[in-house]
Amino acid sequence: MPFVRKIKTKSGTYLVEVENTWQNGKVIQKHIRMVGKVTDKGIVYNELERSEVKKVLSHANVLALHKIASDIGIEDILGENSKQILALAYAHCIEPRSINSMKILLRKANIEEIIGEEITPKKLRDAVQSIGEKDLFKIEMKLFERIQSFYSEINSIVYDVTRIYFYGTKCKLAKPGYNPRHAFIPQINISLAVTMEHSFPIFHDVFPGNVYDSKTLLSFLAKLNMLGIRNKTLIIDRGSYSEENVGNALESGFEVIAGVPLRGEMKEIAREFKEKIADAKNRLSLKTVSIYAKEIRIKNRKFVVCLNEEDRTSRREARRLEIDQAIERLSSGLPIKEGIKKYLIKTKEGFEINYDRLREAEEFDGIYLILSTKEISKGEIVKAYFEKDKIEKAFRCLKSVVEVAPVRHRICSNVYAHIFICYLAYLLLSLFEYKLEKAGLSINGRKLTAKRALEELETVYKVEIEDPITKRSFSKIITLNKLQEKILRALKIKLHSVKTGQT
Repeated sequence: MPFVRKIKTKSGTYLVEVENTWQNGKVIQKHIRMVGKVTDKGIVYNELERSEVKKVLSHANVLALHKIASDIGIEDILGENSKQILALAYAHCIEPRSINSMKILLRKANIEEIIGEEITPKKLRDAVQSIGEKDLFKIEMKLFERIQSFYSEINSIVYDVTRIYFYGTKCKLAKPGYNPRHAFIPQINISLAVTMEHSFPIFHDVFPGNVYDSKTLLSFLAKLNMLGIRNKTLIIDRGSYSEENVGNALESGFEVIAGVPLRGEMKEIAREFKEKIADAKNRLSLKTVSIYAKEIRIKNRKFVVCLNEEDRTSRREARRLEIDQAIERLSSGLPIKEGIKKYLIKTKEGFEINYDRLREAEEFDGIYLILSTKEISKGEIVKAYFEKDKIEKAFRCLKSVVEVAPVRHRICSNVYAHIFICYLAYLLLSLFEYKLEKAGLSINGRKLTAKRALEELETVYKVEIEDPITKRSFSKIITLNKLQEKILRALKIKLHSVKTGQT
């Protein structure tokens, strides 16, 4: 049964709640809690026992992002309104919200204290408007130069374009353009270049929705030249390919590995080889999939014809399922997607599948034709091209984690600012992931992602406490679990050494 006893030390006499327990045949006195200190004026009770909790804030997730930003000096590069801009980037990493609803996140996360500035909707709007006045490419140049100086040299660059759709907006940037599903709707195009090595973003650009992907590459090459990046390998997808683009890239000092659209002569070449390559001697094993590949020469250029059987099967099943669902919707009088209509024939009884059109669409499922101006093995070519999915992961991160869409702005300068803040958020996440990978952190054998690490750190709280008698306030960080400790160690953060308030 617990009881209170006096314990004398050099600093004074204390009242301590203890309990006798039996261990290894001996009575051991177990310390439960400190009650208070005995003084001439009586007992001064332990502050913590009588104190009131004033605020509980998620702490370590914001602290981790701020540490990453501080390591490469992002505040200095951003200049005016840097703290507010970073606060918006942190919010996009943790819990994307509009400016007006940021106060909800502020009640949960310790952003203001960590960045050292009060956050208000007006300050955030001013910060967004100030971005529109900045030369964003110059900022991204400085950011990438800083990344290179801190981390690693690059050998390969992956470039691609994605689309962001606008619904019911009058933004001048949003122009009707065909998306991959052949829907003709208002959109903008965002181009992005990342390093193959660690998926670090190099820079981004924004184009109206009616600009073809292949027309954006010349601007991209000019900006690489301004960055002083040359003698690298440029990896591009089929949408950005053209003979002119390949020639421009070579003139700019780049080797090219590119997906080639299957049109005209190239379609005939793919048709000739597509059934011949599914042979065991042509099999290449990549990280997550096996590819059949055959090297060929066309006009003194090296090409590789590839078959990805897993991709072929998934594409066919997805298309057939979509057709089945379209027939069901039409029979119920419901609308269907524009791109599916070509696979259907209207009959007296309803709708049937147009199998000729379907076979035509399925002919080249899973077939890829890759050009390489670099004299390397077909295995190296295939590996480089199919591992360009790093930029697809970057786009998925921008869309699903950072939530670049929906765009809630109509003014063009604000759209540019919003996309730049999302770009900044992705930059922080990519640096975070690099540090986690370098530390070898994983969960159940799978690499720990930045998103998962932030979720883990969300439960490290800073508790603000006040003694109702002395009015003295202090803060406590709750006990960490082992994974949280490892994440913070990877970022070289020691919570007890960080000044976060009066202690």
